[in-house]
Amino acid sequence: MTKRILILVAFLSLTISSVCAEERGLTLEDALSLALKNSPEILRAQREIDASRGRRLQLEAIPNPEFVFSDEGLGKSAGHEEKEISLGIGQTIEFPGKRALRGKIGKYGEELAFAALERIRRIVSSRVEKAYFKAAYSQKAIASLESVLEILKQYIDLATERYRNGQVSYLDVIRGKVEYLKVRNELLEAKREMKESTISLNLVMGVEDAEPYLFLTELSFTPLEKTLDEFKREIEKSPSLIILQTAKRQTETGLELSKKARFPDLRLGLFYPSLRTGAWGFEVGLTLPVWQKGLKGEILEREAENTMSQISLEAKKKRIERSLERAFSDLKVIEEQIRIFEDSLLAEIDDALRMGITNYQYGKTDSLSLLDVYRSYKETKQEFLKTIFHHRVAIAELQVAGEEEE
Repeated sequence: MTKRILILVAFLSLTISSVCAEERGLTLEDALSLALKNSPEILRAQREIDASRGRRLQLEAIPNPEFVFSDEGLGKSAGHEEKEISLGIGQTIEFPGKRALRGKIGKYGEELAFAALERIRRIVSSRVEKAYFKAAYSQKAIASLESVLEILKQYIDLATERYRNGQVSYLDVIRGKVEYLKVRNELLEAKREMKESTISLNLVMGVEDAEPYLFLTELSFTPLEKTLDEFKREIEKSPSLIILQTAKRQTETGLELSKKARFPDLRLGLFYPSLRTGAWGFEVGLTLPVWQKGLKGEILEREAENTMSQISLEAKKKRIERSLERAFSDLKVIEEQIRIFEDSLLAEIDDALRMGITNYQYGKTDSLSLLDVYRSYKETKQEFLKTIFHHRVAIAELQVAGEEEE
């Protein structure tokens, strides 16, 4: 009887995919691909790149020429005199460097949009990974509870057989049925959570689908090999820092542009007069930056923005470092918990259950002791599975440490 139970448990753990054969397979890569294609946040960030390109083109644009019409000699006193009508074209030529600086500001705006898109992609990928493994965990939990139900069925059959032989009271059978009912209720709750997890995953992936999935990417444990120092060396590649660094360069360029407002712009014009048909008129003009109040205010504003950008950059870098250290520490604690399970606890509880079933079969222990061992077995398996899930979540959070902070 004991051998039959152990073979059945092993068979159920190895053939979960055949139980869900009618469900559609979904890997983590499939889920990530769908999310990166359908996520509204990513789609908005992609359109923002187009908008930033449009702003750059506007900033780089040369001022449009002006068509000028002039009518000279108006008024009553000049009615007896000939009028002079001129047609011309005027063009403003900015002080050298102004348009180049504006184009540089626009280019930084494009870089900001690309960095923002990368940040959103990382955040969405992390959310998908957590949602995927939450659903995969629910799938595993259902399979684990179903295997526990099979063990309880075998126990009920064994207790019933011993009762018929007069070896135990019917209370042993009742205890088994009560435990069976409890697990059935847990299974129903696990299936409800599975449905909710699938709905959450679909929302993150940006799809509308009510059909269940078979989650093909294994919820398993692989220790993280990268060290904390390696993660810290990659902080400079953080999209959030790149955004702030680019914003700082943009404000520095804006400050340089505002200082160039001290210098005049040139205006050229070419005119054709009506009376002297064989002649041309020529006009040269300069803007006069006489009033300095507005200029000083603009420079003051740009200097303050530049200082604020530097403060934000330094503060963000510290927040990312702290978030990274905290996430890495949590991950290592979880890995240590998993090693405790794998090194001793899982094997010990398996041996305890096997020995308990054997002892009960031959009358060396009672049902209460066996059911205590069974409960410990079930809880240990559930806690191990939950710890594996937390490990995968911790890895996903480590990849975006500090990115989601405002």
